[in-house]
Amino acid sequence: MRHSNRRSSLLTVVIALGIFVPAAALAEGSGAGFGRLSGNVTDGQGNPLMGASVMVMGPLWGIGSRARLAVERVITDAHGEFALERLIPGRYSIRVTAPTRLPAVRNGINVEAGEASRQKFVLSDILAPMRLQVPSSKVSNWGDDWKWVLRTSSTTRPILRYQEIAKTQAPTGEPLKRFSPVTRRLIGMMPGSDRREALGGDPGVGSVLAYMRQLSEDSDVLVAGSMSAMGLLESSLGTSFRKHMGYHDQLFSHAPPE
Repeated sequence: MRHSNRRSSLLTVVIALGIFVPAAALAEGSGAGFGRLSGNVTDGQGNPLMGASVMVMGPLWGIGSRARLAVERVITDAHGEFALERLIPGRYSIRVTAPTRLPAVRNGINVEAGEASRQKFVLSDILAPMRLQVPSSKVSNWGDDWKWVLRTSSTTRPILRYQEIAKTQAPTGEPLKRFSPVTRRLIGMMPGSDRREALGGDPGVGSVLAYMRQLSEDSDVLVAGSMSAMGLLESSLGTSFRKHMGYHDQLFSHAPPE
């Protein structure tokens, strides 16, 4: 009787081992050929970003025309964590995006069978490159550069005394006359030589112009030019600023003909 009980117990154990051992081996073999990829997403201060989109693109799987890229998309949880299970071994690329954040892309992430790969992403604020930092001390737009320019310039002279005098009368006692600028214009035509006295170098019909503007009582600016029918090569224009000093006119600047 005892031998029969032992035999039945032993048979039960053998049957149980025959059922559970292959099942465990099958479960272990089903997960041994895949890898795992996980990570977290934070901001520049280390705060977790919830709701960030994580797109994972991996190697090809399938045969022939059915082969395609393995693409997965997950969302980070309240702790900024994400995880993908049962990934085909190979190299993966991850792209992480979040509202008001600069996206992050990472390539060449190696996932091996039976192992887990963990990544960390830090997303910067989209306005971080344009953020201005205001210094704590008071800053003047002028600074002290203008003082050094005045001190080192050879054309500056110190003012020892300044007193404003309102001149209402001339030295002779007569009231001063208000200056009124005078403008003069001249436009003329050059007929050229006639048929009887034709010249080989005669440019033909042309025009001349002159414009003078009085700047003050003793200075003016003069613009004069000429234009012929031959075009720009026969045209000229000159300007000059004249300072009248008694009977002598001093020429300050003159532009050569164009």
